[in-house]
Amino acid sequence: MTKAVIVKAKSKGPAYWADRVNASWGKAAEHFMECGRILLEARRDLTTNEWKQMYNRLEIDESKVSKLMSIAKNPVIGKVSFMKVLPPNYTTMYTLTHLPEDALKKAFKKGDIHPNMSHGDAEKLVEKAQPKPEPVSREADDLDPDEEYVEDVEPEAEEDDEPEEKPSKPTKVIKPVPIKGGFELALSNWDGALDSALDFSGMFEEAYEKSDDEVPKEVKDKAERLNKWLTRFLKKL
Repeated sequence: MTKAVIVKAKSKGPAYWADRVNASWGKAAEHFMECGRILLEARRDLTTNEWKQMYNRLEIDESKVSKLMSIAKNPVIGKVSFMKVLPPNYTTMYTLTHLPEDALKKAFKKGDIHPNMSHGDAEKLVEKAQPKPEPVSREADDLDPDEEYVEDVEPEAEEDDEPEEKPSKPTKVIKPVPIKGGFELALSNWDGALDSALDFSGMFEEAYEKSDDEVPKEVKDKAERLNKWLTRFLKKL
């Protein structure tokens, strides 16, 4: 049994569709609608590479192409009965495509959509059709959703009742903890730092003997403080 082979018909080519789009472009609502429909047909007929080639031949930019296709795809705006009352501006027509179908039909029926409407009028229709959030009271905003709300009510004080005195707790005496180790502990902690200071002093002295630069003031101050401490320390040895 032989399998049926489906052969896709050869496209009409980028040049054919570009010429049709350019010829349909105009300044009336019918022109925008026709141009958008031709673009939709071309997209179905051309490959991705051919579609890109067609762009290079068009007299309109990519932004216009996208909006015109959205206008042509809209099931309400595309009806012939509404064509005469559409505004002759493709941007305004594109804004109207953001309206839900029911709201769009009502706008046509009420006469809110007409040839003289501005782009701002179309934006107001779209904004008006958006669902409005439910109002939230200020008190509800201040409440923690995970915390149960309980109204604070101060109990009325009776005249004869006197506040009960709570027995005072004995004061806890904290005894100082003696420091173990004394001089030996301090010396063991300082021993490593003293070795590092001695090593650094040797390198510091050698480096500055070979240099003509002056010793920074803050280094001099720290060296003097260290010298005073060592003098006091050596007297106790």
